Amino acid sequence: LAIPRALPGLAAAGLPLLDAARIQLYGHSQGGNAASLVAARPSPYGTVVMSGTGGTLLYTLLGKKRPIDVSAVLPFVLGEATTGVDGNHPVLNLMQMYFEASDSVNFARRLLKEPPAGMAPHHILHVYGTGDTYSVPLTQQTYALAAGLKVAAPVLDNYGLLVDPNGPPFSNNAFFGPIGKLTAIQLQYAPTAAYDGHFVSTENPAARAAIQQMLVTAARDGIPTVSP
Repeated sequence: LAIPRALPGLAAAGLPLLDAARIQLYGHSQGGNAASLVAARPSPYGTVVMSGTGGTLLYTLLGKKRPIDVSAVLPFVLGEATTGVDGNHPVLNLMQMYFEASDSVNFARRLLKEPPAGMAPHHILHVYGTGDTYSVPLTQQTYALAAGLKVAAPVLDNYGLLVDPNGPPFSNNAFFGPIGKLTAIQLQYAPTAAYDGHFVSTENPAARAAIQQMLVTAARDGIPTVSP
């Protein structure tokens, strides 16, 4: 949020580097988690694109394989090497409870279903890569379900999101609270053997094209359009 706050001062100093009315936000992995918190509160960003973005710390601890296999180390850290660790472990639940106040999944409902009073809508693109070993798929699924996102066909991982029949292309396809509409969709992509599903947003040509289309049309038209 520091960038949009700095723009008026830059413009006043004769440095209009960016058009404050057309700025968009794109975050990947941990950057996507940060972007998800921005998307849940008032900000000047008209569009927020997130990839490799999820919520619920407990699922991350139990399932994360890369860049470090946290799930393999966890039983030894918790002194449970012989019995193993699952989602009922008290230490993990205490950690989850401690971080609830900053967990993306708890703010996801604000994107579409329960926006804060007076908040202007953020158009949302959630890019999902199958077989992601960095951002645990269950965390991404939990976040998308909590946000009430719909998914574009083809659906590669079917975990309960409704398929949006209003596209492609998708534009103003989702309701924002009780009134108003915006562009919001999850797009799913499969990696090749050359890279992990975590990196579809940068390695998959169709995913890169979709992100570019979302951001460019948002800046050009005010309302973004996107296709898988």
